[in-house]
Amino acid sequence: MRLAFVLSPAKTLKMTRTNRRVESTEPIFMHHTAEIVRVLRSLSIAKLKSLYNASVSIATLNHQRLQEFIIDTKENADIERYKEAVLAFDGPAFRGLDAETLDDIEMEYCQTHLRILSGLYGLLRPLDKIQAYRLEMGQKLEIPTRRAKDLYSFWGSLLAESINALYDGEASEFKILVNLASKEYFRAVDTNALDEDIRIVECVFKDDGRVRTVYAKRARGLMARYLIQKRVETMEGVQGFDLEGYRFNAKESTESICVFHRSKCDMPVNGKKCNRKRPREL
Repeated sequence: MRLAFVLSPAKTLKMTRTNRRVESTEPIFMHHTAEIVRVLRSLSIAKLKSLYNASVSIATLNHQRLQEFIIDTKENADIERYKEAVLAFDGPAFRGLDAETLDDIEMEYCQTHLRILSGLYGLLRPLDKIQAYRLEMGQKLEIPTRRAKDLYSFWGSLLAESINALYDGEASEFKILVNLASKEYFRAVDTNALDEDIRIVECVFKDDGRVRTVYAKRARGLMARYLIQKRVETMEGVQGFDLEGYRFNAKESTESICVFHRSKCDMPVNGKKCNRKRPREL
């Protein structure tokens, strides 16, 4: 593989089954996930509320989820408890990716090239089956069994090793990792443990000259969709991203950062671009 890309997960989950039928896979770090679940199960609702910085109702819901969490998924085939990660996450990025509408060939490419970072699961393939959960990477949770003071130290080298394995057998000059994750999540990857010849490329999306979080999150998912549908394997391919009015800006970009701009006129409204004419360049 020459190019891979990573996304952050979403807080919001859509666990209801749909008509889309895919062959699900098992998360690769379930043994480590089980360690985290056991720690979380030991926490009271009050402590979960503090950990999540959330309401009592959210803490109570997730306390129940944790008590019912199935650690040995191979032994429990209750399909209603699981959903494939790329179909379950429901934030702006995943609505931009819109995996439900990928065809079988595109989904196969998605499965091999996309990885989703997760506080609970570490690193997910798109079709890995997950259960409903709440745990952000930046939340302060100590894992005594690994002497890990937080999730960053717990996952760091494991994530790097898994990403390195994606490029096995590939020539050095072709290894590209497109970072579409947030800073909170990509920080979990121990970049010092990544192979030195992997080129990390961050994508920045600007609307009317500045990063607007709500649009930038969706743009990350749009970029993932573009990479999948175009089978992109080169930097030139990444720079060709043009969905929903974005265009590559060479002046602001560097070898490690690709900047994309979109003007208000290029933003789609109800699926269409506005009709306002751009001023003529002089």
